[in-house]
Amino acid sequence: MTGLNRFINIIRLFDENQGEWTIPEMAESLEAPTSTIYRNVRELSKAGFLESAPSSRYRLGPAFVEFNRRFQLTDPLMRTGSKFLTSLISHVPAPSVVALSRLYDNQVMCTITQQSPNIKFSTSYQKGHPMPLIKGATSKVILASLKPKRLNELLNQQFKDSENDANKKQFLMQLKEINQKGYCVTRGEVDDGLVGLAAPIVSEKHNIFASLSIISDGNLLQYEDENQILPLLTSTAKIIGNNLAE
Repeated sequence: MTGLNRFINIIRLFDENQGEWTIPEMAESLEAPTSTIYRNVRELSKAGFLESAPSSRYRLGPAFVEFNRRFQLTDPLMRTGSKFLTSLISHVPAPSVVALSRLYDNQVMCTITQQSPNIKFSTSYQKGHPMPLIKGATSKVILASLKPKRLNELLNQQFKDSENDANKKQFLMQLKEINQKGYCVTRGEVDDGLVGLAAPIVSEKHNIFASLSIISDGNLLQYEDENQILPLLTSTAKIIGNNLAE
């Protein structure tokens, strides 16, 4: 490990599966000398990115809370789009989750979500959770809005083998259709039993390629409901995009 990656690799160890680590555990997982991990953990702790826990363990520190607030206050998409979520979800006839997501480097991630008060299902679309790049309406509308060069860079990572050329061509045709319609609807691609509806949000000024999504129970959200809310979804996404352009 060299440079900034030494610290990032340590931070990425902490997740919902294991929220606390000892220095020897980190060293073993990262295949790095214990002395090196110790120095890096010491620096991360001084900066507030890690903090001590009982039994010589470490957990994520308060710096992430501080920077999360800074992100919410400064990110153009969150500042512009978050105020539209309450109104949008109130017009969905079935309990749902509304999500603003965007392309970060080579992955799609939810930046903010809002859900109906009486929701009874769980979804993978949660704030800060990386989502599949080529599955689900949320990701597909983002890919469909990209310029060809950037799109090919991403898809070449997903369809690496020559045997996947046919699958890549088929996927590109699907994205072309999504781009022409201006929205995407998928069922059960990411979460079983759930339907996703998404419209793109693009701001070249801010280099933001994002989407506004509605996720709902496929048994409760009927086809006629989808036809009713799709115009509102696409128009809201366009308003957010126009506001970003100002």
